[in-house]
Amino acid sequence: MKRILVGGPARCGKTTTARLLGTQNQDCFYLGVDALFPAMLRRPLLNRLRPCRDTVAHFLSRLRYQDDDRLVTESALTYSPVALETLLNNAGIKQDDHPVTAYGRAIDAMAAAQGATAWIAFDVHPEFRFHALRRLIPGLQLLLVFRDPLEAIAAQIYWRQDSSYRHSRKRFRRAFLLWALSAQVAIDLRRRHPADVAVLALPDVLDNAGECAVFGVPLHRPANTIKTPDLLYSKHATGYRLPNGAIVPLLSEAEEQAITTLLFPLAAQLGLDVRPALSSHRSGAPALLIAYMTGLKWLSRLRPSLALTILDFADNPVAVLRGQLSYLRDALGAAMHRKSPNTSLPE
Repeated sequence: MKRILVGGPARCGKTTTARLLGTQNQDCFYLGVDALFPAMLRRPLLNRLRPCRDTVAHFLSRLRYQDDDRLVTESALTYSPVALETLLNNAGIKQDDHPVTAYGRAIDAMAAAQGATAWIAFDVHPEFRFHALRRLIPGLQLLLVFRDPLEAIAAQIYWRQDSSYRHSRKRFRRAFLLWALSAQVAIDLRRRHPADVAVLALPDVLDNAGECAVFGVPLHRPANTIKTPDLLYSKHATGYRLPNGAIVPLLSEAEEQAITTLLFPLAAQLGLDVRPALSSHRSGAPALLIAYMTGLKWLSRLRPSLALTILDFADNPVAVLRGQLSYLRDALGAAMHRKSPNTSLPE
């Protein structure tokens, strides 16, 4: 079974790319919701305390929002006619299995039930956890999709926002650093695992009239696919394209200067066709932003997941602490309800 996970920064086209790969090939099963593998990895204590079968059942049936208005929800089960209990049985889940491994086998079972020999899913920044994921899911391959950082950052900031919205410096910094970290991790992973990690530029997905292959799976652009210049938040001379068609300057000149100075060199290494930086000097970006990015990039080369954790905590420590408290409450509840293997059932 071929297993392909699609990731990369937000608003760069990973969902579109995964859907094209999965629906153009009859041998592929397409999972049309976030797989949530990294979310499973972030709960190691709960994974040990809760029965593996229960954890896999939870993630298979967990609903995810599928539209911008947050009105439509789907789960992994939406994409398979096989009942939950049947999937769990077909996955052959054992109590000593890691939930990620068992969940991967459940997706294998979904694919096999449809006669597929491969599955394709997308996820939220799986690149930061790839080393753990590839140990737990045999043969996992990672495809990372990137877009011009000017467009990607504008889209990430203004997605689901009114056209009158004015972003904060903090929101720009987070979008900027997430793109930078994802790009650095992608460059490192592709160098270390060239057979299992690939990078695609969104224009190559949407504008390439020919056909290419990703890990041996054909990919071509259908005639009705939106071309890059017409995408939401695409860059134009006077600004970025909004959903209503208006062209508005969403980013300041200083922010665009920082992006072109610091992120365009990374974009070029990834194969994106970006213009040369407006300035060859790092004076085009604030010194504090340069230092912060440099430190996180250095750490990401050693421990990508730790770099992301530090970024999350620095941006919103209260939300991170609340999340950890909620996680500990769930773990405590699982521990209290855990049955000892030596406990006998009452007669």
